[in-house]
Order: sequence, then C-alpha cells, then structure tokens
Amino acid sequence: MKFMRWFIFLFTTTLCAQTATERIVSVSIHGNRIVNDKTILSLLYHKPGSVFDQEQSRNDAMRILEYYRDQGYLASSIDSIQQKPTEGAGGIQLIFFLSEEKQAKLGSVRISGESDISASQITEVMRWKTGDMFSPDQWTASVNRMLDWFENNGAPFVHIALDSVWMRRDAESDFIIDVLLHIKRRIVKPVGEFIVRGNESTKPLTLTREMRMRLPRGYDHRAIQDGLTRIRRFPFIRNAELTSVTMRPDSLLTVWLDVEEDRANTMDGIIGYVPRDAARDEKGYFTGLIHVSFYNLFGTARQLSMRWQKKNRLSQDLMLQYTEPWLVGWPVNGRIAVQQQIEDSLYSRSAWEMELQTEITHDWSVLAGVRLQTVEPADPKTAFIFNTPQSDGYAWNGGLTGDMRDEQINPRNGLYYHTVFSYGRTREKNWTLSSDGTDTITYGGEQKIIRSFSQSIRTQTWRMDLEIYREPVRRWVIANGLHFSVFRPGRDVAPLSEQFLFGGLKTLRGYTEGFFSGTRVGWNNLELRYVTGRASRLFVFYDQGYYYRRVYADLERTKINKQDGFPWGYGFGMRFGTRLGQFALDYGLGQNDRPSEGKIHFGFIGTF
Repeated sequence: MKFMRWFIFLFTTTLCAQTATERIVSVSIHGNRIVNDKTILSLLYHKPGSVFDQEQSRNDAMRILEYYRDQGYLASSIDSIQQKPTEGAGGIQLIFFLSEEKQAKLGSVRISGESDISASQITEVMRWKTGDMFSPDQWTASVNRMLDWFENNGAPFVHIALDSVWMRRDAESDFIIDVLLHIKRRIVKPVGEFIVRGNESTKPLTLTREMRMRLPRGYDHRAIQDGLTRIRRFPFIRNAELTSVTMRPDSLLTVWLDVEEDRANTMDGIIGYVPRDAARDEKGYFTGLIHVSFYNLFGTARQLSMRWQKKNRLSQDLMLQYTEPWLVGWPVNGRIAVQQQIEDSLYSRSAWEMELQTEITHDWSVLAGVRLQTVEPADPKTAFIFNTPQSDGYAWNGGLTGDMRDEQINPRNGLYYHTVFSYGRTREKNWTLSSDGTDTITYGGEQKIIRSFSQSIRTQTWRMDLEIYREPVRRWVIANGLHFSVFRPGRDVAPLSEQFLFGGLKTLRGYTEGFFSGTRVGWNNLELRYVTGRASRLFVFYDQGYYYRRVYADLERTKINKQDGFPWGYGFGMRFGTRLGQFALDYGLGQNDRPSEGKIHFGFIGTF
C-alpha cells in the first residue's frame, strides 16, 4: 500500500471542558522509549506555569513528530493529548501519549524518465545505500548532491521529482522506504560566451580568460567554479559568483558572472623604533619600509610594485618589479625585478631577476626563472676582514606554490606552501694574506700584506615556506608559519653577502631587521588570533628561530669555527581595518630583553 505517513500528522485529542485560562501544573510524556523525556519537553511551547492553548498544543505535537521524523522514526505518531484536572492545585496536567516505531531504512531507489545515470550510480552519488536510515532532511541533501553531479557533468538543466514513496515492513518488522525518482534531462548546448557584470575598472577579458575555457565548449560547472576561484584571488576583486545560465537564440549558453571590485592599489608603511643601547652608547633610531603596489594597471591585471626599506642605521634596500599576465595569450605570468641593496656599509648588491609562473591546478602553480647578481665590497680591507668578496654570478630557479587559504587578508582556515630550489655559479674575487701581495691593510695597529685571487664556485639554495591556519572555535584562529632556507656555498665559509639574513617584523619579532645571519636558517611564527573583522585581529605570538654558519677564526683563515643559535621572541600585536586601509601595531621582546627594550613596529596598508 502506497502512503506518505511521515507527511501526515494524525492524532486524536481528548479534551475535558476547561476554561481558556487554565494553567498547566505539569507536562508529562507517555509511551516513549527511544527519545527521553528531557529531549521531548525541551521541544514544547507549553511549560509548567503557562496558560493552556489548544492551538499551541497542536503545534507542540507537530514539533515532536518533526523531531522523530528528522531522526528517521517516520512511522511514530501521537495517539492523543489529554488534560487532567489536578486535585487541589487549581490547574491541569498535560499528557502526550506517543506510539514509537523503529527507524525507517532505505530500501530501493528506482528511476524513470530520460537519464544517463543508473540506479546504482544514483545511490553512489547520493552517498546512500540500502539499509541506511531514511530521513527527509538527509534525503534533500542527497538530492542536492545528485543535482550537483548532473551540473558538474554538463547537465545544468535537470528536473528531479520524487514520483512515489512506498513504506513497507520487512520480515523483521522494520520500516522500509522504496523510492521512485523521475528525472527529466534537457539536452544542453555548449557554452557560447561569458558575460561579466559589476566590473567598472577591470576589462571583461581580464576576468573571462581566467575561466580557461576555449569557447564554444560543453558546460562544465566544476571548471566554471575553478575559474571563479581564480578571479577571487585577484587582490582587486572582493567576490565573484555565477548568477545564471541562459540560452541564446542559436541554442548556445550564456553564463553570467557577477563580480564585486575592490580597490586595486595599496601602499604599505612600517615604522619601527629601536631604543637606546646603553651598553654601546648608541642612541635610539627609526627603521621603516614603504611598499607601493599597483595590481590592476589599465584594467588588465598588470602589476607594478616599488619597495624601499631601511633596516638599520647603515642598511637600505630598494626593489622595483613588474608582472605581465598571460604572456602571448597563454596562462603564464612573467615577472621581472631589479634590486639595489646596501648592507651595513660593508657591501652593495645589485640583482636582476626574471620569472615565469603558471598554474597546474586552481590551487597549485609552478615557477621557473633566472637571477643575476653582482656584489661590490666597500673596499679591499672590508672585503678581507668581513669576508665580503667582489662577485658576480647567476642562478636558475624552479619552484612550486600552493595556496588553499580561505582568505588572503585575514585567513581563518587553509594552508599556503611555497618552495624554490636554485642552482647557480658565482665568480668571485677575494683576498688572502700573502708576503708577495700587492695590497696592504692596517689591522690591530699592524700592516698586513694581502693578495687577490679569483675562483669560480657552484652554489645551491633551497627555500621553503609553510603556513597553516585553523579556526577551532569561532573567531579564534591558530596561525603557524614554518620557514627554512639552506645555502650550499661550494667552499668552506660562505661570504656574508650570500648568507640569509632574518630578524624583524616579518621573520623573528623582537629583533631588528636582519639581526641574524647564516647558511642554514629557519624560524617558526606561532600566533593565537582573535578575529574582530574582515581585516582586523588581536593576537599574541611566539617566534622561534635557528641559524648556523661557519666563520674564519683568524686572519690567516687556517681555522674555522661553527656558530649556531636558537633565538626566540614573543609579544603581542593588532591589525585593524578602516576605510583608509589596515593599521598594524606589534610589540616584541627578544631573548633576555627587558620590557623597556622591546621593539615597536607600526605599519599601515592603505588602499586607493
């Protein structure tokens, strides 16, 4: 017999003549074995002390049956609702009489209509199998999964109707649900065009080419969603959604995309203050960084950025880079950068870099490039004493990047991974002590004779960055960043100019910029964040670092010492977004620092 008992609530109500203002003294449940009294009573409108209302009693009955239905007890029912006067209390006792039945289970799923999917495929897509508990909510979710399957397999226009539902008892008196689905599938023509709405500054081609679909092409919902993910990753796009699919007169499809643009340019500013060092009798001084980026030149996603940084009293760094998207019509981005660096008046470095990057999936991309650099020491004495030889060389780079963060500005979940391996050759001119040398230096009040020599060296470099974000509790985010860099110098001691420098706001907080150096370095940034807005958060942090290097122990360079360490820092900070941009404030203490010796970093990322 075909019937829909879980859609129809049948119960009888036995009521004694009462006035409309009878108060309820107690509410009790009878006949329930599966669901306890506390759970059922929490569903009811009527509570002890409330005034009885006949309409609300029916609503209470419906809430009870809906709860049973959601748990799969479709055949359970309410036999009656009774009111009993209480002796001497001047009120009534409200009693619900229930009849519980076993959970309903899925029996068979059959299909009718035109479809390329079999019944066995349907149960696999819906993630249901015979014998699973049957509930309307889970059934709705399963039908939605099936609609998604059709959409991802080129059929966005599919109508799925629940034609019939049979409830029967099997040999073990279990309730079994047999389902007949009617599927009507409309033949879909290929996608003929994408139309973007909401873009005021960005050219349509800049966005539609990120779909990576050569038109006309069969409808592929998954490919469209991947394209939207790529569009959302533009820093000048706040959101992008698929809003509708329509059919043109020529039967080709038009896919409509709605985007919400954001400001396309940013300016970062960081000001740091290093307090007075009484031990060295040095006054306090300011450090700073200015970084201006244009992310959407002429509406084409071309990027231009300029960065100037003053790390300490005697060091500064200047970089200019440009990115050209979609070189010669292919989904390959080309980047070129030039850099000029002065480090503690010991040496200057000039570098030029070119890089190509392309996606292999919507989350992962590969890169390859070349870097040329020249190092010029301040003078031969400086080069000899501090091991900063004159050099020029090149390196070939290859790497992999993966970005699965849910947001770029204030991520709550996901991870970011970046690794680069470099292989190169360096030609350097260095100096050594020699009685037949032609140059002299004064060291320790004595004249030293030095001689220059040249050598060609092979070098290898590996860098890795891994950032993980998790939100275990709403608004509370654990952010952990692990960073390593390893350099194989091809000789016993690496020059200072080729060692990795770290320390400061973006590496090891609580120290000045570039305070530590080494051929093997690493640092871990652990933060507990409380997110207060899209671009705002409060946090505490603990940073752990590591460095290793080999240095000459004497001027004759006959002995080599190994130096390593595990510095750490801690502190707190905040980021808060405004209409002008994002403000940043960090306070960090290094190992053995007193509170008055903490490093204060103030930054600002403005958008325009």
